Amino acid sequence: MKKFLYSGIIMLILMIIYIIIGLSYPEYSLPFSLTLTYIFYFAYILIMIIMFIVYFKNKNK
Repeated sequence: MKKFLYSGIIMLILMIIYIIIGLSYPEYSLPFSLTLTYIFYFAYILIMIIMFIVYFKNKNK
């Protein structure tokens, strides 16, 4: 079940890199509407959190 932990950690690292690039280059933007962009962000964070929950839930068994 370590694949869930590794996936969550990789997603977290990619999110941090994305935020750093976004703060460094504010002229870059996504070609979607703001609502759709927020939906993508929310789904990404939700999947990342689920990866960590699945790992720690199965680790205790």
